[in-house]
Amino acid sequence: MLEASISEEEWDAEAGFFVGVEQEELIEDMEESSSLATTYSKIDYKDEEELEEDMEKLALATSMKSNIDYKEDWIVDSGCSNHMTNDEKKLQDIDEYEERRVVLTANNSRLSISHVGKTTLPRNDSQQLQLEKVYLVPGLKKNLLSVPQLTAVGNYVLFGPEDVSIFQKVEVIGTPIVKGRRTISVYVLSAESTYVDKTRKNETVDLWHERLGHVSYYKLKVMMEKQILRGLPQVDIRTDIVCAWCQFGKAHQLPFKESKHQSKAPLELVHSDVFGPVKQTSLGGMKYMVTFIDDFSRYVWVYFMKEKSETFTKFREFKEKIESELDEKIMCLRTVNGKEYLSTEFTIYLQEHKIR
Repeated sequence: MLEASISEEEWDAEAGFFVGVEQEELIEDMEESSSLATTYSKIDYKDEEELEEDMEKLALATSMKSNIDYKEDWIVDSGCSNHMTNDEKKLQDIDEYEERRVVLTANNSRLSISHVGKTTLPRNDSQQLQLEKVYLVPGLKKNLLSVPQLTAVGNYVLFGPEDVSIFQKVEVIGTPIVKGRRTISVYVLSAESTYVDKTRKNETVDLWHERLGHVSYYKLKVMMEKQILRGLPQVDIRTDIVCAWCQFGKAHQLPFKESKHQSKAPLELVHSDVFGPVKQTSLGGMKYMVTFIDDFSRYVWVYFMKEKSETFTKFREFKEKIESELDEKIMCLRTVNGKEYLSTEFTIYLQEHKIR
């Protein structure tokens, strides 16, 4: 564990990159290695293997000093969202940065972005990499090369045990051990997706059909092909499969007998129903609407309401208006027997006006 005495200069932007050896520890190791070198002539070794082992320790101690030139070298960072540097000399075609984004460092401090430009890597080689939208960030201690920004333009970044390479085309041979995903500007490997990968071998079409609430096999196939659902495996789906439980659970009651009644005049039969409440109220605060449909003409009247209890008031308005316009009387009102139509006030009103 590194102590809290690490200076802010050892921290990177966004990725939290830091040098893993403190300066004090490095000096101590160098001094210790020097003392080892001066005492080798005074030690009697039993065999050459013991001498060789101590020589390897000495070589490790003397080589721990970092050989990275932070002023010129670029740190390839998979957690950095954008290319960025604090050296204006590295950039060409510089423009003033006009957006409001800032660089958030690993210690939660914020660095402002002053300019944005272009650069080329390496600068003195026939094979050059053009970098666009490179941020100039005053106060940044390292030059950061963003892996997400490289891959966003079609490049591939390959990390190995000893080096890192950037390709424009890559042919992948073999199956990955684990596979993550890109989220916005970082790559994420979640435990959830890893668990899903482990259980895919035992998954079947019927199992996912049940998991998704007995969704139709056709829709399940569309979801798989378009990769709508994260974690849904690529399995063979036949759309002609019939789920017995779907047939029992979704079966409807026998249909009503078809009515043979045909209205011969307007307002002889009026159908009515209430819709609502809607999630988004209107500017006037309306959440419900009641419809009145003339069976003879199929003409529809719509009234908006704030509460369902206003149904009787709206029917009375509709009745007075339409009867005066058509000079006809409403003979029958057909509803779904909702409670808003079964109130005592509504029932007495229909009886008084001889509406069935």
